[in-house]
Amino acid sequence: MILGRAALPILLASAAASPPPAAPPLRQDAAVEVERQALVERYLAELESFRAGYGQSRAGLLAAAEALARDFGREDALDVARYYAGLEREARVLGLELERAFDALRERAVALDESGASRVDPGLLEALGALYERAEEADDVTPGAQIAALVARLETRRLERRELPIADEEAALARGRAAAVDARGRFASASQRTPQLEPLWLLARLALIERRLHEAERRFVELDRLASAVGRPLWRERALLGLVGIARDRGDPFAARRALDALAAIRSPGTCWALARELAIQRLSEDAPDRALDLLESFPPDADDPEIDLELAIEEWRALVVAAEIRAGDLDAAAEALGAPPVRESPAVLEARALAEATLLLDRGEPQQALERVDAFVERSDASALGHVEALALRGRALVALDRLGDAVAPLEEAFERANRRDRELRSRSMDGLGGASAVGEWLGLSAVETLAATYVALGDPLRAAATIEAAHAGSSIDEARERLVALAARESLGAVSWIVGADRTLSVHVRADGTASAATTPIGRKDAALGIERLREALLETRVASEADGSGALRAEIARAFLPTTLLDDLARSVKQRGDLARSSKQRGRAPGLALLPHGVLERLPFEALTVEDGGRALGMDVAVAVLDRLRSEEDLAPPIDGRRARWVALGAPVTDDLEALPAARSELRSLDVLHPRIETFAGEAFTAKRLLDALGGDRSVHVATHVVPTGAATSIAPLALAASDGETVTADQIARRSPRLPLLVLAACGSADGVTVDGLGARGIAHAALEGGTRAAVVTLWPIEDGTGRTASVAFHAALLEGARPAEALRRARDVLRRAGAPPA
Repeated sequence: MILGRAALPILLASAAASPPPAAPPLRQDAAVEVERQALVERYLAELESFRAGYGQSRAGLLAAAEALARDFGREDALDVARYYAGLEREARVLGLELERAFDALRERAVALDESGASRVDPGLLEALGALYERAEEADDVTPGAQIAALVARLETRRLERRELPIADEEAALARGRAAAVDARGRFASASQRTPQLEPLWLLARLALIERRLHEAERRFVELDRLASAVGRPLWRERALLGLVGIARDRGDPFAARRALDALAAIRSPGTCWALARELAIQRLSEDAPDRALDLLESFPPDADDPEIDLELAIEEWRALVVAAEIRAGDLDAAAEALGAPPVRESPAVLEARALAEATLLLDRGEPQQALERVDAFVERSDASALGHVEALALRGRALVALDRLGDAVAPLEEAFERANRRDRELRSRSMDGLGGASAVGEWLGLSAVETLAATYVALGDPLRAAATIEAAHAGSSIDEARERLVALAARESLGAVSWIVGADRTLSVHVRADGTASAATTPIGRKDAALGIERLREALLETRVASEADGSGALRAEIARAFLPTTLLDDLARSVKQRGDLARSSKQRGRAPGLALLPHGVLERLPFEALTVEDGGRALGMDVAVAVLDRLRSEEDLAPPIDGRRARWVALGAPVTDDLEALPAARSELRSLDVLHPRIETFAGEAFTAKRLLDALGGDRSVHVATHVVPTGAATSIAPLALAASDGETVTADQIARRSPRLPLLVLAACGSADGVTVDGLGARGIAHAALEGGTRAAVVTLWPIEDGTGRTASVAFHAALLEGARPAEALRRARDVLRRAGAPPA
C-alpha cells in the first residue's frame, strides 16, 4: 500500500512562518514552562508590532528573540527576528497586509476541507494565483512562500484524489512541484526553518504520485531530520509514516517495521491513530487478522489525537475492522460493523462501505445480492477510478459465483485493463527502475487476476489465462503477453509454465512448444505453498549426502506433483527416458531439453531444479536446462543474447575487508577465468572496488562477480541487500537499478543472490531483478549459501560450457552435473 491511499487527512492548517515552533522545555518543572511561555508571548507581541510598522525599535524584537535562543535553544526565533529587522518599514507593512489577505483564502481552503467537498474549488486557485502575483515582487518573501505552499497542497490534493483527467495530471504535477520548491526556497531565504516542513512533505507526496520512490524517500528522510531539529514530533510522524508507505510499496515488510518502530519510539498507538492504523494494516498484510482485531479494539481513534479528522478516522477504523473480520471468517461480526450508520456520508466513505457490503455478501454466499449492490454502485457518477476497478472485479466475481462465466469475462477484463493501463502510466513515469510497484496488484488485487485467469480456463482458453497472469507482471496487454509467451515456449523443447498462487488454490498453465496449452489447479494456497517450500529448502540444506536418494527425495517428488502440471510431468518423464536411451546408445551427453518457468510470489523461492519427476529420480536440473523468468519482456528491451565462444567479460571478486570472511577460492576462480577467456578483464582483492563494479555494470560486456551478498539495513530500498566490494564498500540493489545494466549475461556467484522481497503478492525484487529491469538478458543466481570451493568448481564448469557454445541454462545444467559427480550435496 502506498501512502497516497492511506494518507493522513489533508489538514489545511496555517503555514504561518513567524511564531517559533513549540518545543519541550529544557527543564521539566512548571516554573520553567511558565517562563518559556511568557518569553514566547513577548516575542510574538514584539514581532507583530514591528511588522505592523508601529514598533518603536528593532531592539525589543531582537532582545525577545535572543532570550528565547539563549534560555531555550530557539535559534530559529533569532533568525526570523533578524530577517524582519533587515526589512524596511514599508516592506514589513506590505508583507503583513499580504499575509492577512492570504489568511482569508486559507480559511476558504480550511472550510472546503472541513465540508468534506470532494473537489478543490478552481476559483480558490485563481484567487491564490492573483494574490501571488502581488506578493511575488514584495521584499518580504514570507507571504509568497505561504501562498505557494498552499497552492502546492491543493494541487497535491487534486492529484491524490484523482480529480483531474489523466491528460491534465502532468501539468498539475509540474505546478505542485514548482510551488513547493518555490515555497521552500522563500522560507529558507527568510531564515525560517519550521515552515519548510510542509513544502518538504508535499514534495515527498508528489514524488510518490510520480512513482519516484527514491526521491520520495530522500524527502521524507530530510523531513524527519528537520522535524527532529526544530522539535516538531507531528511532522516526524508524517515523515515516518511516509517511509512506512514506501517500504510497503516496495514489498519490504522489514523496512516498514523499522520505520514503525521509530514512530513507536515517539508515539503510542493509544495516542496516535495513524500508528495504530499502520500496525493493523501490517498485521492484515501478514495474514494475522486476529492480531489486527486485537489492536483495533485496543486503540480506536481518539478525539485527543491532534492529527486526525475524527469522523474520517472512525470510518478508517471501521473499514479495517470489517476487513479483518472478513479475513478471520467472522462474517456476522463484519456485518454488524457495517450495520452501524456512517458518521460522515462523504463520497469516499459511502464508496468504501458499498464495496465492503458487496464483498461481504459474496463471502456469505449471496452472489445475486452482491451483484445488485455492485451494479447500484457502478451507476454512481461520483465513484473514484479505483472504486470503479474494484466494483468491476466484484461484479465479475459475483457472476462467476452465479456460474455465468461468459458474462463474467467482460467486467473482469475491463477491471484488469483499467488497472493495467494505470500500471503502464506509472511505469512510464517511474524514474527509479524497480521503484514502481504493480498498479494491477495495488488497484485490482491478486484474487481478481486469479479469478479472471481461472474463468478463461473454465471457458477453454488456458493460453489466455497464462497471458493474463503474465500481463499482470509485465505491465503489458493480455494480447502482448500472449504473443511473448508463445514465442518463449517455442524456443524451449518442453515449453513454458506460468503460475498464480491465490489464497486457497494454485493455478498453473503449461504452454507447449507448439503453442497448445493446458491448465491445472491444485487446492494449495499461499500459506501452505510457503510452508511446503520452506520444508523443502530446509531439507536440502540439511542433507549432506552426495546422492539422489537422500531424505528429501520423497518431498521433492511430492512438491513436483503439487505444482508442476500433469502434462509437463508426462513430457518430462518421456523426455528424460528418451535422453537416457540416447546417452546409453551413443555414449554422449548431448544437449538437454529446455524448459522456461515463470513462477511468481511464494513460488520464486522454490528450487525447481531440485524437483524430481518420481521418488528417487534424478533432480530436474540435471536432465533439463531450466530457465526461470521473473516476467516476460520485449526482445527490443533486452541486450543481445550471449555468444559464449566470442563473449567479452569483466570478472570481479574476492573482496578484501575486515568485516567478512575471506574468499580464497574466489580469487582462484578469477585466475581460472583469466586462463579460459583470452580477452577477460579481472579485478580481484583490493582492485575490486565499488566503482569498478558499477562501471562494469554500466558497460556492454558480460560480468562475473564472486563475492558476498550482505544486508544493508536500509530503512527503505528495492531490497535491503548489496554486493560486497573491498574496504567495506558495497553496491546496493538501488545503485544497480539506477545504473540500468544492459548486459548479455550477469553471473552473481554469491550466497543468496536470487533473494529479494515480494511485492503485492505478484513478484520479488532483489539484486538480480535490479539488473534485469535495466535490460540485462540473463543472470545466473542462487537461492542458497555457496561454499567457496564449490562456487569455484561450478563457475569454471559453467564458463567452460559457454565456450563450447552452450546457452546459459544448458551451461548451468552441465555445471550442476559436474558438482554432482564431484560428490557435492544436493543443495
